[in-house]
Amino acid sequence: MNKYKATCILIIVTIGYLVSLPFHKTFWGGLISSGFCASMIGGFADWYGITALFRKPLGIKYKTEIVPKNREKIFDGLSDMVSEQLLTKEYIKTLLKDYDISKLIIKFSSEKKGVENLKLFLNLIIEEGLNGIDENEIESLSVNVIKNNIERIDINNLLFSAIDISIKNGYDDKLINFFLEEIYIYMESESFKALLVTLIDETKVSYEKGMARRAIVNGLVLETIMNLSSEKLADLVKEKIILYMKQLENTNNEERIKLKGFIALKIDELKDNNDIKEKLEAFKVKQIEALNIHKYITTYYINLKEKGFKEEGISKKLIVEAENQIEALKDKFNENEIMQHKVDLYLKDSLYKLVDNFHHNIGKLVRENLSKYSNEMLVDLIEDKAGNDLQLIRINGSVVGGLVGIAFFLITYAI
Repeated sequence: MNKYKATCILIIVTIGYLVSLPFHKTFWGGLISSGFCASMIGGFADWYGITALFRKPLGIKYKTEIVPKNREKIFDGLSDMVSEQLLTKEYIKTLLKDYDISKLIIKFSSEKKGVENLKLFLNLIIEEGLNGIDENEIESLSVNVIKNNIERIDINNLLFSAIDISIKNGYDDKLINFFLEEIYIYMESESFKALLVTLIDETKVSYEKGMARRAIVNGLVLETIMNLSSEKLADLVKEKIILYMKQLENTNNEERIKLKGFIALKIDELKDNNDIKEKLEAFKVKQIEALNIHKYITTYYINLKEKGFKEEGISKKLIVEAENQIEALKDKFNENEIMQHKVDLYLKDSLYKLVDNFHHNIGKLVRENLSKYSNEMLVDLIEDKAGNDLQLIRINGSVVGGLVGIAFFLITYAI
């Protein structure tokens, strides 16, 4: 609207100037001619300036089309203004802080439509979960999930961490006591005594080395004079071992303390042994592959899917249970202010983290959407929103120019 007014005024003052120009030597003719002339110059100058913002007035390229030529700078400035001045992290967090999110949940849950939509959403998830996934997809997905998660497990670190925790909790003493008890039981067996007798006999043979003199000492001195047959020597050795083991039962025994230190040292050595690590990893992979867990998952899913299709099947039971849980949770949440407060804090904390992590995307989002505008679209947008005010500048230019022209004429005439 103002564009046409400004153009009409420019045309009128131009015609007025041309009509009054022949009378410019008279007082009234000069006064009117000066006013129209200055108004025409002011209106034309403002028309050129405003048009130069968007286009090439009179085909002049120098310092024209300012908005299209600077569109990137304008977009950068707008995106920075939105992200760094209007929607700053602090401003968004302040808005979240002053808003009770739990009240929004209560309001949503109190509306029948809101609860029904939530139930419908859960129903769709359950039905899609049971019926919408192909068996091959389940198998492939389960294989990838199992593989990826198993690969992340450092079985060497897990095993030795468990051992370290066990030692700190005194399980090394329990382990030593367990072995002592087992050794006692084994030492009472005939096989252990037979083993000792065999070792003693082999020791005698090794000592004699085929020498008659040594054989006489073993036969005459040990067995005849001292009455120490291999069986009796075995009993003596057994008694010495038992005596030594009885001492080990005392947790403050020096030998037991040394034994525990030796165990700890060996565990530390094994912990950093690359060969052990590789063997444990190979064992882990082999056992997982042998279990074929993905096959069990696929079979279970197929059975679950088949049952879900039947009337009163798994899917219906899950849906009914989900709906009951929603109702129970809704009532519990509406009545429990402590829970509301905790949920509000948890959601706000989560949203704060999202703001910190993704706030920079606000500027990018603004920039990406502005980039969709071509030069013509940008010009049309600015003219649509601010065109009337810009054209008002032309009207003001003509009016002010005319008044200034009249004022200068009067001053020069008076002088």
